[in-house]
Amino acid sequence: MKQREIKFRAWNKKKRKFNDSLRMLLDGNRIEEDDYGSPPDIEEDIILLQYTGLKDNTKWEELTKKEQQDWLNSDWSNSGKTKIEWNGKEIYEEDIAFNRNNKYEIIWEEGGFWAKNLSLDENECYEEFSNGPFIKELKVIGNIYENPDLLKK
Repeated sequence: MKQREIKFRAWNKKKRKFNDSLRMLLDGNRIEEDDYGSPPDIEEDIILLQYTGLKDNTKWEELTKKEQQDWLNSDWSNSGKTKIEWNGKEIYEEDIAFNRNNKYEIIWEEGGFWAKNLSLDENECYEEFSNGPFIKELKVIGNIYENPDLLKK
């Protein structure tokens, strides 16, 4: 069985943006910035969000020009990505996604990823988050940090 890719993205609370130039050092306690600025404090400044190992159903043509350019330039090895390689947006914890007329927040709870239904008025409802029919229709529409308004019903 193939293991999922383990990676994180980092939300910088002070700068209020995702920082793609951060690298966590192997001891897990420090982070350094590629732009040689002062390193952010991992406990005070940074929220690490884990990649689920899954991708959504967003088509290349549905991306903005900026999203397309960011993806083409995101390969750290500079091997030269092409749009033919595109196969959906990576899904991270605390992303907000849409599926079957419902909005979901992707969360890590009780040792796994879950999709918390934000569209229901009743008690919290969770969908199992695995690579199946649910994921095939899912589209990431934002995240709780850059798009907190999406958390509203």
